[in-house]
Amino acid sequence: MTTGDAAQIPLPALLAHMDALVSLASGAAGEAEIFGVPAFFLDREASDTFPELIGRGSATITRVESLLDALRRLPCKMAHRPVEAPELDETLREIDVLAASYSRLCREAARDEIDRGERVGAEREAPCAA
Repeated sequence: MTTGDAAQIPLPALLAHMDALVSLASGAAGEAEIFGVPAFFLDREASDTFPELIGRGSATITRVESLLDALRRLPCKMAHRPVEAPELDETLREIDVLAASYSRLCREAARDEIDRGERVGAEREAPCAA
């Protein structure tokens, strides 16, 4: 199963067969908690968005380099048959590329918002009376 295939399946159906959820900072971690599936966030800013999940120990922020070790430390449910999937290292590299792209888009959006804010402020200023 690829990440594209997984996107076509409802999340609760996937979570019932997962040992962990890895995302940049997805709200799917809240649903994972219901299923007892630990979540790993790769984006440090998840601490601002999901402090309760992290505080309860249902989610952890980790670096890509540490993720494999963290996953290996999890108790393996193996309630499901293993599926054919790409190597985890390959998937992590793919996530890293997506994370870099996502980060770039966020920076661009923030920059556009600042530029737009300055433009709107300048448009709202009344012309000086002579």
